[in-house]
Amino acid sequence: MNRFMNPALVAIAAFATFGLAACGTTAAATTDNTTDTTSGTDDTTIAGDATTTTDTGPDVAKVACGGACKTGETCDKATDKCVALPCGGACKTGEKCDAKGTNKCYVPCLGACTATQYCDETGAVPGACKDTAALPTKWGVGDDGKIQKVIKLAITDKTKACDMNGDGTPDNALAGASSLIGTNLQDAVKKGSVVLMFEPKTYKTDGTAFTFNVLIGDVDPTDTAHDATTAGGKYTVKKESYDPATGKSLVAFNAATIKAGQLEAKSDKFFLNLNISSISLALTISAVDFSGTTADANSWVSTTGGRLCGYITETDLNNAIDGLPADMLAQFGGKDAVKKLLPTLIKSDVDSDGDGIKDAKSLALDIDTLGGIVTGFTAPKAP
Repeated sequence: MNRFMNPALVAIAAFATFGLAACGTTAAATTDNTTDTTSGTDDTTIAGDATTTTDTGPDVAKVACGGACKTGETCDKATDKCVALPCGGACKTGEKCDAKGTNKCYVPCLGACTATQYCDETGAVPGACKDTAALPTKWGVGDDGKIQKVIKLAITDKTKACDMNGDGTPDNALAGASSLIGTNLQDAVKKGSVVLMFEPKTYKTDGTAFTFNVLIGDVDPTDTAHDATTAGGKYTVKKESYDPATGKSLVAFNAATIKAGQLEAKSDKFFLNLNISSISLALTISAVDFSGTTADANSWVSTTGGRLCGYITETDLNNAIDGLPADMLAQFGGKDAVKKLLPTLIKSDVDSDGDGIKDAKSLALDIDTLGGIVTGFTAPKAP
């Protein structure tokens, strides 16, 4: 699916361990008013000793597995220990790791599914071929084919992002890498190599809920009158936009509302193709919040000042890296080396599962849209 280095980049990781000790005598109650400026537990009192050590230094955030694991290892959050990578490391392109079974790489459904089938891997490995569900043949409200095409896609200024970790301040970990990826995002939109569309099934401006799907696609090759950032352009939809088992869009905002022209919508996930130098990562964004201003009309004409916020978990980021061809990352030392490098470039600032460890990277994007038309599905590529 079309979804979200540079050889000169150098990663340096430094880890420090601070010790704190308090001592006194039980023969006489004494008070130690000395300020300890090292990092540690605040206001530590030793039982049987009146001595109190006050720590005024900054608290140190909990780090999974005590820091980066060695090459060939990964952090097991359940035990907080470094363990060997499943299947001995990254599998080949087109393979997956049966980490809970044989601990070996396998090809889903042994590659035997036909063009009208998909590989259902909900059961035993390697999965079973099943017929693909019927997909839509018409799009838009009342099947009019009208969609909202994303014409602006950029990294949001950190000061204008959402508060994703509850500390009362805006969060956008990817803002620090905007010089690397921000221009690439917008360039991809302008060139039509990234086509994102919002497809409303209904449209309401009175504050009641309506649904719109998120589709990926291509510029219709027959449309020579428009570019990818002007109104009225024609586009095709990729079948990868849909769940093959249900025929429904993989990403949807099911409870969107518009009040006084202000659009608010939420989704549990959003897919984005993120380009960093020569690498294209298919990323999954979680806990998505989208807002923007729409024109006061009976149909969705445009969206301005749009902002999409969410976070990318380290697990999803690593899965995106594993999905890349091995040769694409050879110049950076391989997939394992890249997995160690990215956290030094983009720090985790969100605890996605409430275990006290920051394991996700916040993200905020500027998104504007204009109206377009869907003409059908993207034609299959010639073998």
